[in-house]
Amino acid sequence: MREALLMKFPALRAPAANFLYATPEAIDARRAELAQLKQVELPANAEAMRAAKEHGDLSENFEYHAARQKHEYLSARVASLADELSRTRALDASRIEATARSRRRS
Repeated sequence: MREALLMKFPALRAPAANFLYATPEAIDARRAELAQLKQVELPANAEAMRAAKEHGDLSENFEYHAARQKHEYLSARVASLADELSRTRALDASRIEATARSRRRS
């Protein structure tokens, strides 16, 4: 019966886990990058936008448009890092068999 329901309503299927795996050091580096963006770069960019607005007409204000474009980039990067970190799981080196070898198929 469950399979029949899932065939009729495929949206009921649980989404496949979409985890990313990384070393704890790599995860810490991403967290540090996210903190740098949120605490330093975004506030500095907001200040640059505020200063550029004071130069007058925004339609021809290159500084404002450049700051706005950088703000969009920084915001997208913050969202991307936050999503990445929410899906990332740390690799446990003690659970990896060091003697295992992979073979390449010719």
